[in-house]
Amino acid sequence: MEIRVVRADAADFAVRVVGRGATPSEVVRNLVEMARLQAPPSEEVRVCRRVVPKRRVVQVVMANGTSVPARILNLSASGVALQMDAPLDLGQAIVVGRHRARIARRIDGGVGAAFLTPLDEATVSENTVL
Repeated sequence: MEIRVVRADAADFAVRVVGRGATPSEVVRNLVEMARLQAPPSEEVRVCRRVVPKRRVVQVVMANGTSVPARILNLSASGVALQMDAPLDLGQAIVVGRHRARIARRIDGGVGAAFLTPLDEATVSENTVL
């Protein structure tokens, strides 16, 4: 069996099955299963409300004491999305304002950090200052 990629975009692709052998549905099942094995779906579920604070500029301190400016994209009781230039590693410990956090994910132009001690969800608002 021969499979040709007929279209490839940034987030998806299309193939054409050529030749004899496995049925197209068997090919699709195998491709879907291989994709699941390579990138299992995230089990993370976000339950905290996200807000964009009025005061968005914050200092981020690394474990070595280096301080860099960042811009808050949004925050919740459980974490914060930061726009920043400093290269940070997943799992790296930081302090965002006065709150200890750990880098949980990379996002375009920055990182998502999870607070080690979540904020009180009832007090998180656009007036929250980290």
